[in-house]
Amino acid sequence: MTIAQLTAGYKKTNSRRVFAIAASATLLCVIYLLRLSHLGIATSGSSDHSLYSPVVESHAVKPDVTNDVYNKTLGFEKIFVISLPERSDRRDSIILSAALSNIDIEIRDAVRGENVPEQIIPNENAGRFMKAEVGCWRSHMNIMQEVIQRNLSSILILEDDADWDIRIMDQLHDFALAAQAITQPLLRVYPAGNLFQSRTKNDIPFEKLPQTVSPEHSPYGDNWDLLWLGHCGVAVPKPTGDRSTGRVVMLDDPTVPVKKSLSNNLVGNDLGEYPDHTRLVHHATMGLCTQSYAITQAGARELMMSVGVEKMNTIDFGLREWCDGTSGRDPHLCLATQPAVFQPHRKAGPQKGDSDIDTAAHGDGVRKEAMTEVVRWSTILNWKALLRGERDFVDQYPDS
Repeated sequence: MTIAQLTAGYKKTNSRRVFAIAASATLLCVIYLLRLSHLGIATSGSSDHSLYSPVVESHAVKPDVTNDVYNKTLGFEKIFVISLPERSDRRDSIILSAALSNIDIEIRDAVRGENVPEQIIPNENAGRFMKAEVGCWRSHMNIMQEVIQRNLSSILILEDDADWDIRIMDQLHDFALAAQAITQPLLRVYPAGNLFQSRTKNDIPFEKLPQTVSPEHSPYGDNWDLLWLGHCGVAVPKPTGDRSTGRVVMLDDPTVPVKKSLSNNLVGNDLGEYPDHTRLVHHATMGLCTQSYAITQAGARELMMSVGVEKMNTIDFGLREWCDGTSGRDPHLCLATQPAVFQPHRKAGPQKGDSDIDTAAHGDGVRKEAMTEVVRWSTILNWKALLRGERDFVDQYPDS
């Protein structure tokens, strides 16, 4: 055998070996890439983000959505204000307050009752209510309609005379932490349940909140239907009912006046057993008035079916029945804070202008000074300071 033949044989053998090695390497690469694809890890050049796997993503650090309360919509997708077009005084007021608070609001026209045909009201209730009550009900149902059509995740609704403390974002941040403690599963027992399964009184100090599973969608938790943030009365559930009586107790809240100034809760006195400057967060029952409330997409759909289509009531009593599961309605997960963080502002002048629903209820008197019950550092009463960048705020309820 010549050297040339030996060399040729070597080259053939070497080529086969190189080919075998290359084929093996290629096969390993294909197997590796298929494995990555199976795990949901995107490879270079991949544009299909749907391949990402929740299992892989769970190892990433997720942002804390609780701080979303400091955004321009207070952690909700939208903030809507219901207002009659002719009440330019109220529109002026709430637009200025929102701007000074760095909050984005959208005005929605309220409906006058005389413009609501009687045939659209659920039959058993037709003719039972004042025209203004019918208009108010329809105004809120129009908002629910928009929430559903636009698939909004959550909204906050305000009446156009709403006022709030300058520290509203801090108030809602604390409320969000308390709401999470009530509705989110406990971290070490997930998904067995939440903190307040007991039907007996259960005070949880705000400074000792338990660890819960972090919410993914809303700073207020992922399981609520409605947050009753502005009201003229609400109560902690009774031990005899099927709702937990547990409540988060915030002592020494600087935004809460002393107890003698908390006279506008028309349905109870839960705060009476606690020291001055205490705030409670709890499951809402017996709610009254709709100065402000938040609702989720799922909640809006349920509310539209129950209160909009099946059986009408005045809007606050409709919400009460919807939350409490009374009058044939299914119960829902509603939370409230005492005292309320949104309150109606009462401007100086004729008191009959306080309401567009029942003007007679407020009498013919004249109010000498503007005021907002319960709110200490009222945004409206501190417009001048806010416009001038001052920090010397008017406190409506100083301790001394």
